Amino acid sequence: MGVSSNSQLSFWQAYATEPAATGADGGSLEVSIDGGATWKEITAAGATFVTGNYNSSVGGEPAWQGTNASYPQMDQVTLNIGALAGLSRRFRFRFQNDSNVGVDGWHIDDVQVTHVLTPGICQPPPCALTGGSLCYFAVPPCRVLDTRNGDQGPAFGAEDRVVAVARKCNIPITAKAVAVNVTVTQPTSQGFLTLHADGTPPGTSTIDFSAGQTRANNAVSGLSVAGDGTLRILANMGGQSPSVQVILDVSGYFE
Repeated sequence: MGVSSNSQLSFWQAYATEPAATGADGGSLEVSIDGGATWKEITAAGATFVTGNYNSSVGGEPAWQGTNASYPQMDQVTLNIGALAGLSRRFRFRFQNDSNVGVDGWHIDDVQVTHVLTPGICQPPPCALTGGSLCYFAVPPCRVLDTRNGDQGPAFGAEDRVVAVARKCNIPITAKAVAVNVTVTQPTSQGFLTLHADGTPPGTSTIDFSAGQTRANNAVSGLSVAGDGTLRILANMGGQSPSVQVILDVSGYFE
């Protein structure tokens, strides 16, 4: 078992053995810190008694011998075993005896160890939540839009454009939102972009820019409630025939 620095070991015992003057019968408590390969008397290993200390020795090892104070009733023994802290600790009760018989022996009951380090299966950490019901799944950074490429253009003007995201870059059609990095470059005038899912865009911008600037920002955007894996990008710009190149990279999704 795993033992912590606050652990205690306790048990109840009743014993009646030959006394030291007439026999070599007695019991002691031992511990192994290497999974049972070797054993050592528990106080020699560093444990200390709170109650019920040994009263004799047998074969050179401290031991309980004779009769316990409440015999034939049991007495409790408690030890601090924090000095034995670690994993794979084993405990055993060792009884040494000679060939003479005729007394009751050693009875042990209700062995307990407190503050143990309990082994088990580690559960996976909970998924990241947004809102309270969606889990986040990371994907390798991947580009879903670059209007500088002929097959993904043209550059944005003053418009609210639908952009397909799902079924690209490992984003499933079941995704409800995406984590993105949005970059603007070559804007002809001052303006801003707003990423949104559907309908009327929120009154906040995702990224602001001035003419000629290249800027980037991270964002999370919902996808269309229609379930088609799209989002919308609103470009708000001034001037005659404004334009701005937009680059969109995804790094994860929520579902």
